[in-house]
Amino acid sequence: MQLKKILTVSLITLFCSAPILFASGSEGAQPCSGNRCNGGDPKTTGCNEDAYTFTQTTGSYFDWGSQTIVIELRYSLKCQAVWTKAGRLKANDSSIWLQNRDGKKLTVYSPSKNGTYYGNMWQKETGTKACANVGNQSWCTDGMP
Repeated sequence: MQLKKILTVSLITLFCSAPILFASGSEGAQPCSGNRCNGGDPKTTGCNEDAYTFTQTTGSYFDWGSQTIVIELRYSLKCQAVWTKAGRLKANDSSIWLQNRDGKKLTVYSPSKNGTYYGNMWQKETGTKACANVGNQSWCTDGMP
């Protein structure tokens, strides 16, 4: 009887604490690192959790008044990956991308609504820049060292 009581209490304790023991950062996050992050979503991988803006730049365009766009090169140390984040994008007339030091576009995203968006990730590489365009105007951040 005593053994049955100990087992019951042990099982209850295990099941009640399991969510705490096995909880990790983002809900359902699938972690990645380096080139395994290429094309991945920073939020679903949990890479956004330790990310910071490595560098940023601004640009201006005219759309019923002067608009300022902010382009950020986001970096996750945990994932060793970068991505573009940009605010004040214009629906169906803008895009964001990562560009390597040779000028090749690595990831590209074009929004269907006005707003702030982020693109997919790419492994951290020297010279990678975050870029955006609205209409025929383009801007890029400085590259990764």
